[in-house]
Amino acid sequence: MVSKLYSNQLLSQSSIKVKKSVLLTHEDDHFFGSVTKAHEQQKFDQLQYRKKERRHKRKATEAKTKIKGSDLVFEKKDNIYTDAVFLPDIEKKQYYNVKKGRIMSHQQKENIMVRETRDGYLDIFDKEDPHYWGLTLQVMNDVEDLIFDDRQWMRDQKVGKDPLEYMIKQKWDFNIVNFTRVLFILAVQGRKQDCQKFFEQTQQEYRVVPDTFTYSAVMQACALQGDFASCNKYLHQIVETHGLVPSVHNYGCVVQSYIKANKLDEAIHVVEMLREHDIPTDVVMHTMLLQGFIKDGQLTRAWKHFQFMQTRYAIMPDSVCYNVMMNAAAVGGEVEKAISMYYQFEPRGLFPDSTTFNTLIKACSKRLSHRKQSFEFADQMEKQGFRPNIYTLNSLILACAKDGNVERGYKVLEKMRFYDIKPNEYTYNVMFFGFAQNQKIDPTRQSQNIVNAQSLLDQMHQSELQVSTATINSFLQVFTNAADKHMEAIHNFRTKYVKFGVPHDSHSYGNLIYMFAKLGRVDRCIEYLEEMIQLDMKPLYDSYKHIAFAFVRQGEHDKAHDMLRRMHSESNYLMAPVDIRFFQKC
Repeated sequence: MVSKLYSNQLLSQSSIKVKKSVLLTHEDDHFFGSVTKAHEQQKFDQLQYRKKERRHKRKATEAKTKIKGSDLVFEKKDNIYTDAVFLPDIEKKQYYNVKKGRIMSHQQKENIMVRETRDGYLDIFDKEDPHYWGLTLQVMNDVEDLIFDDRQWMRDQKVGKDPLEYMIKQKWDFNIVNFTRVLFILAVQGRKQDCQKFFEQTQQEYRVVPDTFTYSAVMQACALQGDFASCNKYLHQIVETHGLVPSVHNYGCVVQSYIKANKLDEAIHVVEMLREHDIPTDVVMHTMLLQGFIKDGQLTRAWKHFQFMQTRYAIMPDSVCYNVMMNAAAVGGEVEKAISMYYQFEPRGLFPDSTTFNTLIKACSKRLSHRKQSFEFADQMEKQGFRPNIYTLNSLILACAKDGNVERGYKVLEKMRFYDIKPNEYTYNVMFFGFAQNQKIDPTRQSQNIVNAQSLLDQMHQSELQVSTATINSFLQVFTNAADKHMEAIHNFRTKYVKFGVPHDSHSYGNLIYMFAKLGRVDRCIEYLEEMIQLDMKPLYDSYKHIAFAFVRQGEHDKAHDMLRRMHSESNYLMAPVDIRFFQKC
């Protein structure tokens, strides 16, 4: 009853505007009618194929898995790919898993024990912790694990204006398989027009009859650009021109095109139409919908659809889907929910990856009560063989910066050098923020923090990274948060922005207003406030608040009230509840 009401409500809300742009409507009975019978035959064929595949895998599990020398190199049997292939890297003494992207240190490798089980699995576990489930891998994996590496290869290919010249250079035959391969390369590289042009060329000049996989390539190119009209056009060609059964990926491209165009109602409408006509959807399609909701800020709708995909569509989320929803929890500040979802991986037979841990670390780094856990998850991430990247280490630096723990922040920077990861602009900005926070905590380090901040700024400039207004704002805070560095703060306010060719903004002035409000110099605060308004900058809420509270501390309550009224009339700000309570106490 609940799902039926939800469906009717959803369709009624979107029926008027959707019918103008969505080609898949309730009136397209001839379209879905021609697809339904073919889908029934396709389901039967898939069932027979799966039975054959299971028999094939049972035979493959009987094969012995070889361990060559001291490197864990697993054998490939009958086109069934094994899970882990560790290749030695002599310089860094690390072992790289080609498909999973896992890194295993030399010391960890020495502690590994391998044992084959009766049912054809290969248990890999730590000698010191035989129950450590994260190192237990299955012999066989789906070939889908190679998709990421394949797409990276596609991005690196240099296909000119004439794709045929590229095929000749690669010594590829002119057939539908290789034509499709080139189409996917153009799609992944975001070259929609070239992809469509080559798609038409193969049909006109070489009489190629495209199949659903070929259509997937050109539809993927359109979907990535949000061209839902072209995706719908190709979908109808599949059925009406060639009499084929669209694949789940074909439908997924249509859904993805609407999501890219920020037409989420239309995307959910298409998914609903597929369900009503018993056309299967998959977890990838629903994960794209969840990502669209989260990107649009519709977190409640994302969680609701996450429940519906399991109860209504009978689709169980995979690890990628869980990572997306953990990110939704992190964005919404629900750290406990993100951690709870992580602990559901093992019971559901899922394996966390680097994205899982990066999401957890990012979520924990933003909450005071969970910042310690961010480092615990980072240690667990490395223990399970995943190499931290720039996002991992930036999140750890953020956790240090929020606590003003600059010493630990420097240790994270050392880890960046160890992994040969170059700091980016965000890394330096967060480090400056950490120095500024430390100025409030430890007055004895104020001069040293300024020296260290200046050294990092010079290092950032020498590394040819772009120094932005946000960077200088964070650097300026190191002075404005200090007890007696207001002259140096004014000097840097006047010179640093000019030196690096970046403009002031509201945060630049807000830093000075905070500093002078703390010193009780309300006259200087108002000067900078008026200067902002003359430059057509909208003052920050905190700028008005600091001036009002400075008046309160001086006992000038009428002027404080005037400033709050001015805050509302000029910038349309309303006082936050926590500030109202503080103001009432004063």
